[in-house]
Amino acid sequence: MADGAFGERLSEFSGVEAPPVISAGLLQTAEFTAARLQWERRAEPELFDIPSEEALLVFLLRKPYPSNPYRVDGRPVTLEPLDAGQFNFLDLRRSHVAWVQAASDCIALHLPIAAFHEVASETRLPRIGGLRTAPGLALRDPVVHHLSESLIPALTSPPAAQPLFVEHVGLALVTHVMERYGDISPDAPTPRGGLAPWQLREAKDLLMANLSGRLSLGDLAKACRLSRAHFARAFKATTGVAPYQWLALRRIELAKDLLAGSGKSLEQIAEECGFADASHLSRVFARRVGASPGRWRRLRQW
Repeated sequence: MADGAFGERLSEFSGVEAPPVISAGLLQTAEFTAARLQWERRAEPELFDIPSEEALLVFLLRKPYPSNPYRVDGRPVTLEPLDAGQFNFLDLRRSHVAWVQAASDCIALHLPIAAFHEVASETRLPRIGGLRTAPGLALRDPVVHHLSESLIPALTSPPAAQPLFVEHVGLALVTHVMERYGDISPDAPTPRGGLAPWQLREAKDLLMANLSGRLSLGDLAKACRLSRAHFARAFKATTGVAPYQWLALRRIELAKDLLAGSGKSLEQIAEECGFADASHLSRVFARRVGASPGRWRRLRQW
């Protein structure tokens, strides 16, 4: 499902006009999509009739949300109240109808069943047939929470979202949901092993040649002659971090070199290091280094 189509369908059943949406291709045929839904309290309860399809939908709440009337396949289901950071699953292969009135701020994550099947095929895990959770349950999972929240900056400015990062989050979510909530064997084997030296060199060269991050996980995997899922696991096993994290660290190190060894402006350094602009460089640099680029440069010149 293209991100535009997903946004349209979210608008149709939620009443939120043009919610911010980001997406990235996962594996061969599936696409991971995320959106942020925000609305104020409605004067009267409104019907949410969610279209059925071959996918799972995760709603992670960013502020508390009370219970409301809810039906799955036409039958009443208890929908537990959710605190901030909690989420619930919707298996869209079943029909879901809810009457909604309270204000909300949530992240909606669209996970196609095809993505689970492809990950299972590439990792030699059994396919999931469903979820080991009942509809309406309020769940708390730090992995789902942190991965979802990591998408907020990208959802704040969808055109600036880096495909490599969005793909990584989507693949991590699919794999985690499979292993923790899917109806698969709990002792299924997980492939181990890292990249060969030539593969690591190829991946690093590609990443450094695309500092903006605008290359896909598929590009890296293809260069290393691996599937996307295998490449993502092997890269982290070799370097200790995901590809987008490795790239983020390299961009900061390059920025430090240019700040300390050149008289270039922040705008020039931001461009050379793959940041959107000087403001973007300053925010990321301060968060990771603990000082603004200007202050860090002045300290090094003393």
